[in-house]
Amino acid sequence: MQKFRRKPIEFEAYQFLGQKGDDRPLSLNYDKYDMPYVVDGRKNREELRHGDWVVPEPDGSGCASRIDGDVFEAENEPLPEPPEKEKGTGL
Repeated sequence: MQKFRRKPIEFEAYQFLGQKGDDRPLSLNYDKYDMPYVVDGRKNREELRHGDWVVPEPDGSGCASRIDGDVFEAENEPLPEPPEKEKGTGL
């Protein structure tokens, strides 16, 4: 059997910490019982729990995937922040 390694990719993600706010992604929804959920690319509803990560589809379709916090942290690492461009240098 042939072995594979995942290609490194960069993506944006949002950690759901249980609060409603303006910084939530467009893909985050609440049902009539105020339970949070996202709709994935196959139009399945995925309920969110505190600490879950929401990864929006790269095409901006409004769909997203829910990833358990422990799984997300085991498989991914944050990228370093890009250095700020110095003011007045035109860079």
